[in-house]
Amino acid sequence: MVTDSKLSQNRPYQRLLVAKVSNELSSAISLVALPLAIVAVTQDVVLAGAVVAITSGALVLSQALTGAAVDRWGASFSLRVSSALQALGWLLVLVGSFQTSVFLMFFGALIAGAASGIDGPAEQRLMKLVVAPAQMGRASAVGQGREAAAELLGGQFAGWLFAIQAHTPFLAQIILNTLAAFATPKAKEKVTVQGGSYWVELAEGFKHVFADGALRGIALISGIANLAMALTPLTLIFEYQQSGIPAPLIGALSTFFGAGVILGALMAGWMVERFSLGALGIVALSGFALAQAAIAFGYQNFWFTCAIFTLSAVLLPPFNASVVTYMNVTSDEKILGRVTSATGVPGMILMPIGSLLAGLLFEWSGAAPALYVSAIAAMIAAIFMGIEPQLRRMPKLSELCPDE
Repeated sequence: MVTDSKLSQNRPYQRLLVAKVSNELSSAISLVALPLAIVAVTQDVVLAGAVVAITSGALVLSQALTGAAVDRWGASFSLRVSSALQALGWLLVLVGSFQTSVFLMFFGALIAGAASGIDGPAEQRLMKLVVAPAQMGRASAVGQGREAAAELLGGQFAGWLFAIQAHTPFLAQIILNTLAAFATPKAKEKVTVQGGSYWVELAEGFKHVFADGALRGIALISGIANLAMALTPLTLIFEYQQSGIPAPLIGALSTFFGAGVILGALMAGWMVERFSLGALGIVALSGFALAQAAIAFGYQNFWFTCAIFTLSAVLLPPFNASVVTYMNVTSDEKILGRVTSATGVPGMILMPIGSLLAGLLFEWSGAAPALYVSAIAAMIAAIFMGIEPQLRRMPKLSELCPDE
C-alpha cells in the first residue's frame, strides 16, 4: 500500500503542491475580496455579480481553449506563465482599487481569471509526469487537503485583510501567484509541436471525454453542481454584508467549507480503498444536495450555515480524488491537457451563470430565491448520479490502479 512518506520524498510533487496551493490561496482570497471591493466602490451588488460572472466565464473559456496549448508547450512552462499572468492581473486590480477604477479592477480580474484557466490542464499533466499511477489516488487526496487548507485560510485571510484595508488582499494575491511561478517544478516531458490544426488537436480531448460514458457523466454532473457552488457563496456574501456582519466573519464561510474538505481529505485514502467511485459519488452529491436545502431554509442563522458548509464538504475529497485518478489513468499523457480542459469546461460552464444569478436574484428578491435555485440544482446532480448506470457502476481505485 502506498504511504504518504513516499510522496513526501518526491521533490517535484512537493514543489507542484506549493505551486497549486499558492494559486489556490490567491483564488480563495479573490472569491471574497473582489466582490467586497466592487460593492465597496459602487454599492451595486448586480455589478459585483456581473464582474465575478464575466471573470469566471473567462476562466471557463481559457480552460476550454488552452488544453492543447499545454500539451504543445509543456506543463511546467504553461503553469509558470499562468501564475505570472495571474500576478499581473491582480497588480492591475490593486492599482484600480487605489484609483477607485471599476474598469481597471475588472480588466485585471479578467486577465487573472483567464490565466487561471491554464492551471488545471497544466497541473494534471504535471501530476501524471511526477507521480506513479499507483500513487495517484493518494497524491490527489493529499493535494486536495492542501488546497482545502488554502481555501480555509483564504476566505478568512481575505476578510481580515479587507477589514484592515481594502487594497491589501490584492497585494497578497500578487505575492502568492509569483511564488507559484517560481515553485513550479521542471519535469522531463516530450513536447512535440503537431503540424496539424490546433482546433483539431483541441477537439481530440472533447472526443475522448464524450466517448467515455463515465467522464461524460462526470462533466455534466459537475456543471450542474457548480451552478450551486457558485450561486450559494456569493448570495450569502451579499446577504451577510447587507445584514451588517463584519467582513472577517463573512470570510469564515469559506473557512468552514475548507475545514470540511480537510477532514474529508484525511479520510479519502481510507474511503477510496473500500468504496467504489459510484457509491462515493451518490453519497457525496446526496449530502451536498441536503446541505444546500438546509442552507436555503436556515441561512438567516449565520453559524448554522457555517456548520452546514463544513458537513457538506466532508465527502467531496474522496469522490474528487477518484475522479482525478480515473481521468489520469485512462487518458494518454499526450492528450491529458486537452482531456482535462474538456472535462473541466462542462463542469464549470454554469459557474459564471451562477455568479450572475446571485446578483440578479438578490437584487430582485433577496437571498431566498437564489438559494432555492441552488438547492434544486444540487438535487438534480445527485439524482443524475444515482440513475445513470455508467456513473453508478464506476469501479474502485484499486481496480483502476492495482498495486504494482
